[in-house]
Amino acid sequence: MHGMIFAEFKKFVHRSYGEDTWRQINQDAGITRVSNLATESYPDTELFALVAAAAQRSGVPATQLLTRFGEFIVPDLMKVFGAFVDKDWGALDLLQHTESVIHRAVRLQDPNAEPPKLRIHRNGPDQVTIVYSSARKLCAVATGIIRGVATYYQEPLEVQESSCMHSGDSECTLIATRVRVAA
Repeated sequence: MHGMIFAEFKKFVHRSYGEDTWRQINQDAGITRVSNLATESYPDTELFALVAAAAQRSGVPATQLLTRFGEFIVPDLMKVFGAFVDKDWGALDLLQHTESVIHRAVRLQDPNAEPPKLRIHRNGPDQVTIVYSSARKLCAVATGIIRGVATYYQEPLEVQESSCMHSGDSECTLIATRVRVAA
């Protein structure tokens, strides 16, 4: 897994639970490395161990923790990949182009990076369907990223999951719908 995810998870734990908790979950997870470089890759199992330890220490279920993490990382992702984002896009436009623009940029910058495979369909002006497929099964992070994109653009979105790998489906289907606010 890309080191940026580890660096962001560390920042998320620091801000959410404190620096001492970060040291404790590393110890609980059996990780002795002091830091992760955003430019390196690390075993997926290490992130899963950190998430499990953070869930145990915080009392927050891992799925909920991963969703919060996904929301948390959006501002930093926008700093890193914002140059690839059309300034006229809104939240649904960004989601629609995540695979073709953002994930493509990730793969160009780091040929060893393995972001999830996404199939994305724009259902209309107010809805995008994202089909997520990854052996990592981190669809909760994807849900959080959708929510974080909504916050970033200040456009309310509702996220529904119509299929999930954690329920035995072969992929996760996330539907992001713009919530129209009455004037």
